[in-house]
Amino acid sequence: MKYSEETALKIQKNYGVSDATLRTWKHRHSIPDQYADKLVPIKYMLKNLDTAWYSDFLKSLSDNQRKEFQRYSQDNSISSKATEKQIRQRIRDFRRWAKKII
Repeated sequence: MKYSEETALKIQKNYGVSDATLRTWKHRHSIPDQYADKLVPIKYMLKNLDTAWYSDFLKSLSDNQRKEFQRYSQDNSISSKATEKQIRQRIRDFRRWAKKII
């Protein structure tokens, strides 16, 4: 995908890509094709997860963390072609962040 500042910033917001990665894309004049997919809120991709794993994850959250996760899963996007492994990684990232903040 051809690099454009607007597209790169949108991808950074949705995927949490670092500023260093944006500079690399700008230097290469291209953005990896994996970011060209349609983005959907994470909450729509949760149905692709193993239900036992997801249930255990939800049980491990406090009430405040659960509310924050609901907001996070609605406000943050992921590729519509994301694998279960990628979805789980985003959830683990949330858990690490939540333990630090909440």
